[in-house]
Amino acid sequence: MIQLFTVVGIIIGLLVSAFDMAVLQLWPKPVASLLDVIFLSVITGAFHLDGLADTADGILGHGTKEDALVIFD
Repeated sequence: MIQLFTVVGIIIGLLVSAFDMAVLQLWPKPVASLLDVIFLSVITGAFHLDGLADTADGILGHGTKEDALVIFD
């Protein structure tokens, strides 16, 4: 089976890059950055944000090591 993770990552990166270039023509950089994150969330179904939130929860949480490893339903 062929692994296409690299190809998909390149396609998503190109889409976000093109979107960023277009948005920067209309709005200042902070607004464009926010719109880039929203665009990335829309095209990926916020898949990457779920992992980021889980990582931040585990690393920055104020619980014990065991609490960080618990998966909530």
